[in-house]
Amino acid sequence: MKHDMLRKSQIKESLLVFAHVPPPDHGQSRMIALMLDALGRGMFPLPVHHVDARYSMELRGVGALSLKKLSLILRYIIQAIRIKRKFGTRTFYYVPGPVKWSAVIRDWITLGVLRRFFPTTVLHWHAIGQGAWAAGSEEVALPGPKWMDSVGRSLSKLVLKNPDLSICVATTTQDDASAVFSRKVEVVSNGIKDPCPGVAEGIASGRVARFREIGERSSVIRLLFLSHGTEEKGLFDALECIESWLKTDEKQRSISLSLAGGISPECELRFTKAILRIRERFSDRFALEELGFIEQQEKADAFGTNDIFLAPSRWESFGIGVVEAMAWSMPIVASFSKGVTGVLPSRYPYGAPVADPEGLAKALGRCVEDLSTERGDHWPRTLRARFEKNFGIDLFNKRISEVLVNSCDQDIDQNRVKATC
Repeated sequence: MKHDMLRKSQIKESLLVFAHVPPPDHGQSRMIALMLDALGRGMFPLPVHHVDARYSMELRGVGALSLKKLSLILRYIIQAIRIKRKFGTRTFYYVPGPVKWSAVIRDWITLGVLRRFFPTTVLHWHAIGQGAWAAGSEEVALPGPKWMDSVGRSLSKLVLKNPDLSICVATTTQDDASAVFSRKVEVVSNGIKDPCPGVAEGIASGRVARFREIGERSSVIRLLFLSHGTEEKGLFDALECIESWLKTDEKQRSISLSLAGGISPECELRFTKAILRIRERFSDRFALEELGFIEQQEKADAFGTNDIFLAPSRWESFGIGVVEAMAWSMPIVASFSKGVTGVLPSRYPYGAPVADPEGLAKALGRCVEDLSTERGDHWPRTLRARFEKNFGIDLFNKRISEVLVNSCDQDIDQNRVKATC
C-alpha cells in the first residue's frame, strides 16, 4: 500500500511553466523558449506543462495595462488550475515582472491566486527590482502618490515572499531573491546558441586587421546599438555619448551608428530632435542606419559589419546583447548596470557608471585608441573565449535542467514522507 502511494505521487509530479515565448521577441521570452526546448528534448525527466502567458503581440504593447490584458490574466490562471487538477502538478514556475504598474498588478493577481494551488513555487528573476522594491529599496518606485507606492510594496511583498527556489541570471543580481527570503537560490546564467560556430577564429582575426584601420585620421568607427529604443535601454545616453566623442576626438574621426530594435513611440520625437542636433553639428562625421527589428540573418550581418557594440542600458538583469557581441568577438562599450557587470570580465576597462554619457564617451575613446594598437589584439579572442566558457546554450540547458529537477525532486521527497506516514 505504501509502495503504491509512493509510486502514485511520483507519477503525478510535473512542472508548470507560466511564462510567455515570442512573440514579442525580447531577451526574456527568448530565454523561456530556449528553456522549454531544452526541457522538452529529454533533458528533464518529468512532464512539463506550459501556459503561454502572452499579453502583447508586439514590443510596443509590452507594459501597457488594459481590460483585455486583465481578461487574459484570468484566462491563463484558469488554464493553470485546470492543468493542476488534471495532472496533479505541484511545482509552479513564474517570472516576476519589473516595477511597473501593469507588471506588478499582473503579479499580484497571478501569484495571489496560483500560489494557493501549487505547493512549490519557483521564481526566475529575468526582470529585476520588484523583490528588493517590495522589501523597501529606494532604487525604483511606482509612479503616483507615495501612499500608492507603499501599498504596492506591501502587496508585492505578500505575493513574492518565501519562494521555494529563486533562479537568478547573474551573481550580481541576487538582491531580489534575498529580499523575498527565498528558501533556496541558484544562479543560472542565460545562454545562447553559438551564432558563428566554426568560424570564430577567422572573425577574430578579421577584427584585429580591421582595428588597425581605426588609428587612421580619416577612419570611420562603426557602432552597433541593439535594443528596443527607450530611455531605460540607454538610447539617449548613447546619442549623448556619440555627440561628446565627436566633439572631443582629436583625430576628427567619424561614427556610423547602426540602430537595431526600433524606437519606442513615446521616444520618437525626442529621438528625432537629438539626431537632427548631431547632424547639424557633425554633418560630415555622423551617419545613422535605422535597422528596426531585425531577424537572425540581419542580426548576423549587423554584428559582422560593425566594430564596437554599444550597451548603454540603465537597467539590466542580464546583458543578452552583450553576450551576443562576445560570441562575435566584438569589443563592448557599456554602462555598468548590475546585469551587464555580471556578464563582462572583471575590471573590464571600457565601461562607465549608469546614466553617465560623458563617462561612456571617455570609455568609447579608450576603446577606440586601444583597438588601434597591439592592445586591440587581446579583446576579440578574450571575449569570445569568455562566451564559450560561460554562456553557451549547452551549459544553460544543463544548468537549468539540473536546477529545476532538484526543485521537483525536493517536492517528491516531501510526497514520500506524506505517503509513507
